[in-house]
Amino acid sequence: ERCGGYCMMAFYEIEPMEDVISLDNSLINFMKTSAWVINFRDDNPEIITEDLDFFRKKHISFVIPLFSGESLEGFVILGRSIKANEVYIYEDYDLMKTIARQASLAIMHQRLSERASQAREIEAVGNVAAFVMHDLKNLISNLSLIVENAARYIHNPDFQQDMLASLANTVGRMQKLIGKLKNLREGDV
Repeated sequence: ERCGGYCMMAFYEIEPMEDVISLDNSLINFMKTSAWVINFRDDNPEIITEDLDFFRKKHISFVIPLFSGESLEGFVILGRSIKANEVYIYEDYDLMKTIARQASLAIMHQRLSERASQAREIEAVGNVAAFVMHDLKNLISNLSLIVENAARYIHNPDFQQDMLASLANTVGRMQKLIGKLKNLREGDV
């Protein structure tokens, strides 16, 4: 999704590749329909010559599809064979497919963990927003009451003293709220 096709996301003992394999590439279509491990020493007429040339230039021996359900999520490529004349039997291919299923499950687990983490973060933001809204609502109610009573009692010295004390209290509570929000932003809470 990030590169508009299939691109290298990780590598081990192989040269990194900047190439992007398009979603409609014959190799991708072949893996989607067959779900087979591709050995480039085999005769694969379904895969067009450009793909074979590309993988041979990169010294790639095998391509193992990674599926999530029916969806092709990606593939694992294996580089140059250690033993050039080695013969592979069905058990070798089954082992590669089993490892690919394990890799697919690990990728799916990672994605689910990321989604769960994002959901927890969203929930935390919602909780903070509810807390802030509750405090702001109380502060606004206090200020609203002062404004409402000021029209009638502004000339009363006792009211003026109470009003100043209430305003000072409200300002103090607002400063505390801002302090709590600042601590949240800095991760101190």
